[in-house]
Amino acid sequence: MSIRLKWSIRGFLLVVLAYLLVATQLEKHRVIETATQPLAASNLDVSVDRSRLLADAQHLSDPSLEGRLTGTLGSHKAQEYIAHRFEEIGLRTFADGYRQRFSFVRHSLKGLLLPSRPFKQAYPDATNLIGYLPGETYRDSWIVLSAHYDHLGVKNGKLHPGADDNASGVAAILATATYFSQHQPEHSLLVAAFDAEEKGLRGSYAFFDDPPVKPEQIALEINLDMVSRNDENQIYVCGTYQSPTLKALVEPLASRSSVQVLWGHDRPMWRAGLVENWVNLSDHGPFHDHGIPFLYFGVADHEDMHEPGDTFERLQPDFFVETTRLILHTAMECDRAAAFR
Repeated sequence: MSIRLKWSIRGFLLVVLAYLLVATQLEKHRVIETATQPLAASNLDVSVDRSRLLADAQHLSDPSLEGRLTGTLGSHKAQEYIAHRFEEIGLRTFADGYRQRFSFVRHSLKGLLLPSRPFKQAYPDATNLIGYLPGETYRDSWIVLSAHYDHLGVKNGKLHPGADDNASGVAAILATATYFSQHQPEHSLLVAAFDAEEKGLRGSYAFFDDPPVKPEQIALEINLDMVSRNDENQIYVCGTYQSPTLKALVEPLASRSSVQVLWGHDRPMWRAGLVENWVNLSDHGPFHDHGIPFLYFGVADHEDMHEPGDTFERLQPDFFVETTRLILHTAMECDRAAAFR
């Protein structure tokens, strides 16, 4: 390689790096500039059952469920609880009941480096839980409301309860489904508690391997992942870059909330630089891959994410209740709309 070519490559890489650094700073500035200003007290009309919301999150993160690792006894206990709550709420079942069973094999790069770790691991007993409520007006048009219920189980002898990640999301979809069971939605509502998100979104991919409804009939996906604690009183809403119409629906609601809403983590690298793109990092990803508009609600990473410290006691109840109210109002507003693209 000639010296001139080497310098040309170095120059090109420096230009790319400089561009990414500038784009990163501009994106961080944009997120702050476009964030809603939280109210001192919520002005959202509909409340949620605070005690029920917290009880669901507490039960799912209880040590007796052993961290809800896919395929374990703790996971089965979580399935039983969620199925029971689906039945209590009045969700209907598809042909195979609430359970959508699937299996998968996961390959781990750590298995190549560490002899004590398997390179290939089979998960023959994974299960999504799915129920639905029929719509009144757009019966063949579906809104999917999802959260993953699995977590990391016990690692190195330490229990990982997964309270925020993602017992909180499951509790919030149960609260939202409860409202719609008492107020029939315009669209049909499919409620999904996905398994094996922590293994690479396996549950949401399996959903499309054997979909209970035709993918082309799914108008919108709303996914919740970590919605119960943030020291800055902030939650991100992703998906409005891909579907700007959705921001027009959500922004007026966000302006009435006591939680600050940030719009971001959904823009490509050429727009957002090195700011992490969350579009394919949770269960909304496979829906996006199928061209389905999505909204993702989630907080920024915190020190207890994927750690033993992610316990129910460290959730922030007032924040959790308010984010759930915002999610519920978002689902209500989207349900009234006819299109989301």
